Amino acid sequence: MSKKPSKDRASLCTFTFADGRRCKSPRQADNPDFCYFHAQRELQRLAAKKAGDFIAAGVSTDYVSACALNGSLGRLFRAVACGQINPKTAHTLAYLAQVMAQTLPMAEEEFACTFGRRPLLATLTNAFGKLNPKFLKSLDDSSSDPDESDDPDAPAPPPTSEPLEAPHPKPANSL
Repeated sequence: MSKKPSKDRASLCTFTFADGRRCKSPRQADNPDFCYFHAQRELQRLAAKKAGDFIAAGVSTDYVSACALNGSLGRLFRAVACGQINPKTAHTLAYLAQVMAQTLPMAEEEFACTFGRRPLLATLTNAFGKLNPKFLKSLDDSSSDPDESDDPDAPAPPPTSEPLEAPHPKPANSL
């Protein structure tokens, strides 16, 4: 039996399965590439990617604050409720967020003991500024107050783009 070449193969879905077969369903009228089923799967994949990028945006800085972590968990909750993220994946991400939240106090203490309190506050300010640039602008507006004093408990000014360097350890006495 001879295989009849399809004259209208151009009007069929372009999805290719893992084993090399192609989908034989007609393309959707408003989609140039896929049938209805594969177009829906592609939309779900793109929505999940967009939701993942949105969730990860809050924790993409070098320092993850509790506020950033909380914001990402809120975004995760919304994405699961909307059906954009698989609940099993959300469970794993929530567990990782729990571990991160438990290590925050230790990380802050270590940072403050190593570099001091002011660099920790500068790092926090920088982290909030990356999450919301309006935050740094509001700090710039409020830092022009003439009544500002050298209070050690006052928030540190916004950091410059220069990275913080660790203090050099004292050389060990050689024998």
